[in-house]
Amino acid sequence: MSNFDAGGFDDFAPAASTEDFPRRRSTTESFPRRSDQPRRTTSSRDDIVERRASEPPAPQLKERPPAWQPDAAVDQCPTCRSRFETFARRHHCRYCGGVFCYNCTQRSMLMPPQWEGLCGYATRDPQKVCAACASQVQPYQQQWIDSNSNQNKANHIDNDASTRYLNSPLRFTLGGEVRKAGITLRNLLGDNVNFWEKDAQVFHDQLQGARGLLFLTIAKMAMIGGLRVGTGLVIAKLPDGSWSAPCAVGTLGLSFGAMFGIGISDTVTALDDTAVTELADAHTTKISVGFDASLALGPLGRSASGEVLGASDASATTSTTYSQTRGFYGGISLNGANLRVRDDVNLKFYGKKVAPADVLRGRVKQPPAAQCLYEELGGFFGELEARRRRSAARQAYEYQSQRSTASSTGGGASASNNDDPFGSADPVVEV
Repeated sequence: MSNFDAGGFDDFAPAASTEDFPRRRSTTESFPRRSDQPRRTTSSRDDIVERRASEPPAPQLKERPPAWQPDAAVDQCPTCRSRFETFARRHHCRYCGGVFCYNCTQRSMLMPPQWEGLCGYATRDPQKVCAACASQVQPYQQQWIDSNSNQNKANHIDNDASTRYLNSPLRFTLGGEVRKAGITLRNLLGDNVNFWEKDAQVFHDQLQGARGLLFLTIAKMAMIGGLRVGTGLVIAKLPDGSWSAPCAVGTLGLSFGAMFGIGISDTVTALDDTAVTELADAHTTKISVGFDASLALGPLGRSASGEVLGASDASATTSTTYSQTRGFYGGISLNGANLRVRDDVNLKFYGKKVAPADVLRGRVKQPPAAQCLYEELGGFFGELEARRRRSAARQAYEYQSQRSTASSTGGGASASNNDDPFGSADPVVEV
């Protein structure tokens, strides 16, 4: 019994073969044990079961949130003993209510769901905890993630006019970014005042072979020089053809050129493998440099841009962005911006820290709260493919009609539009 740690059946083995006593070697160690010779142990199975039953259970959870310790009650962190000063602020552990320094409350955990309504925060959002409390709530984290995290909440895309034409350039939840991306796709094909028939054709060509999509809503304010700020998400195409879980991103940059006004642009950028790899690498800084030509008057507007996406590891790739712009804005500019992953937004959505590489490479499963975006993607690409097939069929029909007319004798009239089985179904190619 003394040769074993308390635990499962993997913990007991002959003392001569354990790594706990490397200097105590049996005289029979060099001789293999016969197959009919039973393994000798110093503990019976009943002893192991009894020990397991006597193991302490998971820490008992508190039924109610704690009362917070007053700031004036402590002048130094009880964990690291660092003193609180002007730039060393106090931080409360949300599970015990104690006061700690910033470095000692770096862990973020979900709190008990039964605290909802009793505390001043949402239990589905991870909260700061001290090291001691982190070990107490850690055994329950996966259970709470599955039942109460934001990634498992219902998420729907509204179709009202105020939502479709007034996408906010700043969102602080990934659920909100998912809805924004879905609205952007819907506006590319839907019936709205900013819709243009050729959008589908142009953007379909851009998306051929895309390995990822970057959605951003950017606010632009300019007078000769300007500021650009926005948030969004990126998703990657996985080897099996499905889409990855979404990863929150943000951008901040400057513009220079002949431009004036205020505008908001919903942008979609097709990414190649290099760009997706750069975004998945948490150790590189992502920079975009490019040009932009925009014109917007109220809800009507367009913006065309080309960019070079670079990273601090010297890799670079080009991309083309399509966007719809609203506001009062016009001009041509040269832009430079930083694009970064928003780890805090991802933490709030998934209920735990996730690496961008795990999200974009399929190691994080598709969250239920992003299903509305996957449905919009399926409908978007399905409609593009249907239009491409109708256009090809229409062109083939016209070609055959022209050949038939040219080869007919007596100058027979060509087929009318009423005989065209594709004319009423094709919104892209006109006769």
